Amino acid sequence: MSRTLVLAALAAVLAASASDAQPAPPGGHVRFRQPVGEGYEVRIRTDFEAECPEGEDALFAVDGETSPFEPVRPGADGCPPTETLLLWKDGAPIDSVGGWRLWLGAPVDTLIWENLTPAEHPVPEGAVRDLTGDGVPELIVGTYSGGAHCCTGVLVVSLGETPARLGQIDASDSEIAVDDTDAGPVFRLLDMTFAYWNTSFAGSPAPEVLLAWDAEAEAFAPAVDLMRQPPLPAADLAALVAEVRADTDWRTRRFPPPTYWGTLLDLLYAGRSAQAERFATDAWGLSDDARGLFLEWFRDQLWQSPYASAVINMNGGAEWLGPLY
Repeated sequence: MSRTLVLAALAAVLAASASDAQPAPPGGHVRFRQPVGEGYEVRIRTDFEAECPEGEDALFAVDGETSPFEPVRPGADGCPPTETLLLWKDGAPIDSVGGWRLWLGAPVDTLIWENLTPAEHPVPEGAVRDLTGDGVPELIVGTYSGGAHCCTGVLVVSLGETPARLGQIDASDSEIAVDDTDAGPVFRLLDMTFAYWNTSFAGSPAPEVLLAWDAEAEAFAPAVDLMRQPPLPAADLAALVAEVRADTDWRTRRFPPPTYWGTLLDLLYAGRSAQAERFATDAWGLSDDARGLFLEWFRDQLWQSPYASAVINMNGGAEWLGPLY
């Protein structure tokens, strides 16, 4: 067979294959499509060329310059090169939001894509639940921005008669989960404010924070009553002091080891101010003048935390740390 005939035959096969191919679904490559709550539907897609839907443009408004979320404004020419979540109600699009990796629920990667059709994916357990205690379910949208040590986040949307965005939690490199307590559900995560502070990322202390819905503030705020713990037994505090005093970093670096300020953070985030003050003095391994200067640096870094005010207040002001602006 001549080269011309071979090419003609190949062209005929390709034309036949193209005619049998299914057209791309409208609005992008939808990977997940399920009803959530009464009258609502969630879709997640990964088509970079798709146009965003028409609709309102305030539900997924995003705060902050370092958020892992990208608001995907309805009516825009195209969606960002990420996964895109679209929320519909009563058959009409409401709003959309993008991220490098999106899922439903607080734990990372609760949507396993596998070889299922969008309608065959079950809604992940815990993705829709009442977080505020008002009987109205909320949708939890999680995202990861990509990159080293950043960033995981959660958006919470009320699925009531009128949808409403209740809050955004930027967890940085921390995992984030929802736990049930006697006082209601809480988000559990780590405060990454001290990441890379005078040490490597792996050695950076990160105290735990619990966030619960504050109806008065209309926001998710530190649940200080749940974070606060009774004082440590005297023997346990003495053991912590001895352990940190024995850290070789005092001699080799001539700078406080991460175990020192990590223990301070753990004590403060548990509301143990008196023991934190005692530990700050007894576990110190350098000169007293250097301790005062270090605590100023520590105080200034602590104030970078979005939870600093709550932590200081739960410790009665922690005046021994000095003024927090």
